[in-house]
Amino acid sequence: MRVEIAQEQFFRKAPEEPLVTVSRLFDLYRITGVEYGRELDAIGLYTHDLRFDIQSCYKRYLRSKLAGEQILNTVTPLLRRFQEHLRFLETYPLVLDMLEMDPFMSKKARPAGIVNGPLYQGIFYSSTGIDPPCIGCSDTHYINLRGELVERNIPANAPIKEQKSWFKKTFSLNRELFYLSHLQNLILLNLMETAVHGYSVRDGGDFAIKLAIIAAELHAIAETVYPDHFAFSLSLAELQLRRLDRPDGNTIEHGSANSH
Repeated sequence: MRVEIAQEQFFRKAPEEPLVTVSRLFDLYRITGVEYGRELDAIGLYTHDLRFDIQSCYKRYLRSKLAGEQILNTVTPLLRRFQEHLRFLETYPLVLDMLEMDPFMSKKARPAGIVNGPLYQGIFYSSTGIDPPCIGCSDTHYINLRGELVERNIPANAPIKEQKSWFKKTFSLNRELFYLSHLQNLILLNLMETAVHGYSVRDGGDFAIKLAIIAAELHAIAETVYPDHFAFSLSLAELQLRRLDRPDGNTIEHGSANSH
């Protein structure tokens, strides 16, 4: 009986209500003012909300498999909904600005070593180039791991170029945590698109490598909220690396990977 109840809860139909919008998150967070980058917390919440969207795709996929239903008919509507919500995030002005600040996120990531199944032999943890996090050292300044002082606040009427520069230096940790969740979503999307359509236009291997690099940097400089957060990130990376022939990036036959 307990197993049946657990299955019922797991397979419960995902609600069809639209994803919480960023503007609605502003209201919940009571975000006011015009300072640059104030939407970052709301964007982070939106990214976590997307995780529930993609989870509903996986639940629907498994339920349809067990019921012998047509995957394209049952999963595609949920998958399309997730893709639309993700497209909104990827075209959001602040996210586009952050991608300019952190060019690593827009570049291809290729390891310099040998991939043998799920194991990796070689070094591919190159630096992302994202600024190190800051900690408070006085009432007026932060200090980062390089020993550089950063002002705690910037005038609201400062030129937008100065505001962006200040944001880039002071919100580096917040950006990395956002990228961590965002890349996890992209890898899960890559796997789901491949399961449903047999292919994905997204390079999940690059996402996985970037995810591993960012997770490794965070693991080295900051105590993670959850003890297994870093391991979870790497497990997703290894899952993708198993499906790809590195370092040239050419895909290999997916038979064994798709069967698991």
